[in-house]
Amino acid sequence: MCPVTLNLQFCYETVPLKLRFSISRFFKDDQAAVTVDWVVLTASVVFIGLTIVTIVISTLGSNATTIADEITSVVSAGLS
Repeated sequence: MCPVTLNLQFCYETVPLKLRFSISRFFKDDQAAVTVDWVVLTASVVFIGLTIVTIVISTLGSNATTIADEITSVVSAGLS
C-alpha cells in the first residue's frame, strides 16, 4: 500500500480496480495513434501535391505566353 503523503504523488494502488483497467487499456490502445499518423501522412501528401500544381501552373502560364509571342512573330514575319 502506498504511504499517505501531503504532496501530490500518484499512487496506482489507491485507484479503484475498474479505473485501473481503463487506464491500462487506454495506454495499450494504439488505434488513435495510427489514425493520427494517417491524417498527418495524408495531409503531407496533399500539401506536396498542391505545391507542385501551383509551381507547374505558374511556370506553364509564363511559358504559354512566350510560346504565343513566338508564334505571333513567326506568323507575322511570314505574312509580310
